Amino acid sequence: MSLNCSSTRLAIISTNNIFKLFDIRDNGTQVVPSFEKKDIWDMKWDTDKEDTIAIMEKSRLLVVQGIIAADPVPNHGYICSFRDLTVRTIQMQYVMQNPKDFDRGLISDIEVKVMMTFFRTLRKAKELLDAGKISEANVFIEQNSHPMLW
Repeated sequence: MSLNCSSTRLAIISTNNIFKLFDIRDNGTQVVPSFEKKDIWDMKWDTDKEDTIAIMEKSRLLVVQGIIAADPVPNHGYICSFRDLTVRTIQMQYVMQNPKDFDRGLISDIEVKVMMTFFRTLRKAKELLDAGKISEANVFIEQNSHPMLW
């Protein structure tokens, strides 16, 4: 269980490895609709962005902004930190074999700048569609193509 940097959203991984988000408001807590992930075993909120969290699904790192998950990145590490658009992971199973003298290559810094650019692109496409600007949205999506936009 973990709170975001503004204490407005709670992330929970159940004993069955089900990941859910909850919005915390003055009038109570509410589960975030249409968002649930299975096989999640680790998570860490971005220290600066209240709507962005890194999660580990099996052997893949996913960054979720709002309720939109970016393309997964293969990774076998535990999440140490998530700040300045960088997720740091460490492969603990190998560190524990030789904790006093482990290979520093077991620590990975994964930059999520590309993922954040994708989120901005997706948000812009959604804004154009919500405003009823279908032809503009079509041109924008063609210029910024990604499978999730189609």
